[in-house]
Amino acid sequence: MTYIHALESSILPVGTWGLGVVWCVLYAIARFGASRSNALVASHPQSFISYGGPPVPIKEQSFRLMCIQIGLTVVIFLIASIIGGPVFVFLAGGWTVTTAVSIPLTLRRFLFHRALVSPGAASGSVTLSSQLAVEGVAFEILAIGAWVAILGIFLAHLALLGGGVFICATGLGYLRKVNATRRGSKNA
Repeated sequence: MTYIHALESSILPVGTWGLGVVWCVLYAIARFGASRSNALVASHPQSFISYGGPPVPIKEQSFRLMCIQIGLTVVIFLIASIIGGPVFVFLAGGWTVTTAVSIPLTLRRFLFHRALVSPGAASGSVTLSSQLAVEGVAFEILAIGAWVAILGIFLAHLALLGGGVFICATGLGYLRKVNATRRGSKNA
């Protein structure tokens, strides 16, 4: 019962508007990091890792997708604030944790690519299927989602549990798309 009480009494240090501002700042940092990472990849192409095979239908970041993400955030925050209490912490806090987690994932990709193009870092080449490339991203997302969920379980905090659920759902969505692409290529 003490554990359930600890979960029910999970709080966030800011209210709805404060958390909205925190989410906006985190989202802006994540978008800036992603654009810097994409610019690095475009300006320093590497030939060590290439991709081939049937593409997996993953949406590229665009203005339209950004609007959808912001709209989804508004809906999540609105529903969470109407219900309030632990549901607010789980949904709005979890969504904010999910956005925060995208920052270290982007940073890792940026640093890996920068290290990969440095002289003497790699030799030879490998061609990965598009499916494997997307699976690799899904595995990263699932691993960090599991870590966030484990922290949520051990710290008995609903924002971390919510973040773990959202992050793992994203990773599973990527795997679902890979599996659908594989089934489609087998049927063709």
